[in-house]
Amino acid sequence: MTQKKVLFVLTSHDKLLNGHSTGWYLPEAAHPYYALEPYFKIDWASPKGGKAPLDPSSLDKLKDDHICVQFLDDEKAKQGGYENTKKLSEINPNDYVALFYVGGHGPCFDLPEDEVSIKLAEAIWNQGKILSAICHGPVALVGVKDVDGKSIFAGRRATSFSNEEEAQVKTTDAIPFLVETRLKELGANLEWITALYIPDASYYGQLDFRTLASSQFELLKTLCTLVHTTLLDVLSDLNNTQLVTTRVLLETQIEIQAKVRGQQAQSDALSRINNALKLIELTTRGNQLISAMNTNYVFALYSYMEGQLPLWLVGNTIWYLPVNNQTIRCDCNQYTCSYPAGFYQLADNENPYPRWFVRPQQYNVTDIVPGFVGSCTPLESLLQTTFICLYNATCIAKLIKYFPQLAQVNKIK
Repeated sequence: MTQKKVLFVLTSHDKLLNGHSTGWYLPEAAHPYYALEPYFKIDWASPKGGKAPLDPSSLDKLKDDHICVQFLDDEKAKQGGYENTKKLSEINPNDYVALFYVGGHGPCFDLPEDEVSIKLAEAIWNQGKILSAICHGPVALVGVKDVDGKSIFAGRRATSFSNEEEAQVKTTDAIPFLVETRLKELGANLEWITALYIPDASYYGQLDFRTLASSQFELLKTLCTLVHTTLLDVLSDLNNTQLVTTRVLLETQIEIQAKVRGQQAQSDALSRINNALKLIELTTRGNQLISAMNTNYVFALYSYMEGQLPLWLVGNTIWYLPVNNQTIRCDCNQYTCSYPAGFYQLADNENPYPRWFVRPQQYNVTDIVPGFVGSCTPLESLLQTTFICLYNATCIAKLIKYFPQLAQVNKIK
């Protein structure tokens, strides 16, 4: 059987606008290569062909990455790949099941307007094959259109190297245009959940909406998919059920049996969903993920009594919080504790440490988010949430104040 092929596309450009060297970024080729190479034949191409320039900064930064080290020593990847790429003009899209654009700042210069690359990507896209890119790689697709002549980014979710990251590495003015900005101009939407994600969310504390928001919506998306799939499965089982008897039934008897089957199906669906929720709950507790997913925050690590230092109790599921001059006690073993989620501020703003590391200080609420609560686990918080805020324009505007990226989300789904 002929092995299916995937094409990796590299840049041929090696200089930034500021004169610094650039090219394709090492880990963005190395890691995908070893993930796919056991299953597909990997071909390499670039606009000019031949040796594609490797960004030297990626060599320095990734010298301790064993995958990258292996890749650089791999003669097959070297001679049959990035040091001997095919010209894009030599590529037949019918030969490949997927097309992958490797990132780096180099692609920002030669790939966005490369007509050969654009036609290749459009052929892959319009054939329903996999068209993919990483980091700066999507810049190669800004000129790609679907069969209706619309940008493939219009109305779709996409990721790329962000404007903020560009500023952090001081390359905002070193490339022709910012990738994130261009994708937005083409109609790409930032995802709602992504917009709610804050890397250092654990700093804000267990009741703060910034800590729990991303995990709750991620979990909600998963649960919605679970419920949808479960209902489809139950309906399929119900449709395949036949009322077979040895005698002719009256119409009323058939209606009664059909009603009973419908009730059984409803009960079955509910049971399956409840079992899934129980599994999530037990798994969460078993792993002691008793805070927001996507953060390293575990708030049930200490017991606090007024006038005493924190007592470090790993695995303890009781926490105390002074909130607005009253002490909130939560015993997670009782599954009943919850408190309104909002945006909280520590009275002690001089404290440089994460809030779980020191004695709890006074929390003062600046804004409450109606319909959302903080509890022991994301699931328990979610099951007590009504999402009222999302039906109120004033409340959504308040969320945008704390999560500026939400302003880029065209529609909440």
